[in-house]
Amino acid sequence: MRFVLLAAAAALSMGIATSLTVSPADAQKKKQASMSVNECIDLARQRGYTESDISGGGPGRNPAARFVRRCLEGKQR
Repeated sequence: MRFVLLAAAAALSMGIATSLTVSPADAQKKKQASMSVNECIDLARQRGYTESDISGGGPGRNPAARFVRRCLEGKQR
């Protein structure tokens, strides 16, 4: 009985440890997404938006934020 409980606890802890680790592919995707945001913000700056345009207001009311969102969707280049 104790062996079964110990084996179940070990399997559970291994499952949790495996699910919490980040694979290199996941890390690469996150890095690419972050780079994409930074690239879109840089593109917005190149197109004439200022830092206050980019960081201020909500996405529905702010043309710069809308530009960055559309850039992330691949609709602005």
